[in-house]
Amino acid sequence: MTNTIKVVLLTSVVLSGVLGYTLSTPKESNVVSVHASWGKEQPSVKSLLDESDLVVVGTLKEEIKSYQPFDGYEHTFTDGTIELQRVLKGPPLEEVVLSQYGGVRMDGKVEVFDDLPLLENSKKYLLFLSKINDNTERNGKYQVTGGPQGLYELARSDSKLMKTPDAELSDFSIFSFVDGEINQKVIDMGLDTIADLAKEPK
Repeated sequence: MTNTIKVVLLTSVVLSGVLGYTLSTPKESNVVSVHASWGKEQPSVKSLLDESDLVVVGTLKEEIKSYQPFDGYEHTFTDGTIELQRVLKGPPLEEVVLSQYGGVRMDGKVEVFDDLPLLENSKKYLLFLSKINDNTERNGKYQVTGGPQGLYELARSDSKLMKTPDAELSDFSIFSFVDGEINQKVIDMGLDTIADLAKEPK
C-alpha cells in the first residue's frame, strides 16, 4: 500500500523559484519523489538567455551539503561546486556554487525532483543559471533558471558540432530531462548558436 503525502507550499516556495510541489513516497521507501510546478515556460531561447545571469558548460566538482533553508518546511536543497569549462554568458568565472533542488532531508529521506535530477560528477552540463538574492543561506549562490528549462546534459556525438577552440567540447550535443517546447528549442539550436546568441544585447 502506498501512502501519498501531498503538500503545496506557496509563500516560501515561490522564493526559491517553485510555485508549488507535491511529495509522494511509498510507506517503506527512503526516497521522496517531488513533482514541482515551475511556472511559465520561456517562449524562446533568447528569452531564456535574458532571464539567466550566467550560462555555462560545466561539471560537478564537489557535492557539498543538503540543507533546509526555509523555516518550518522540509523543502531541501543540495549545494554543489560547478567547475566551468566555458562561460557563454556572464563574467569569466572558474567555478560557482549551485543550489540544487532536492537532497537528504532532516528525517534521512532523500528528496528527488522527478524532472530536475541532482548533477553527477562524471557528466557535462549546459546550465542556464540565475543568481539567488534572498535572506536564506542560498543567498549569492546560483540556481537553474526555470527549473528543468535551465538544465541540460551534454553527450558525445558526431553530429551538431560546436565551433569552438575548446577541442574537448567540439563533439558534444545537447539532451534534456523533459519534453518541454523550450527544451527542444535549446536542443535544436545547438551550443555554437546559443553561444552566439548569448553575446547579443537584451
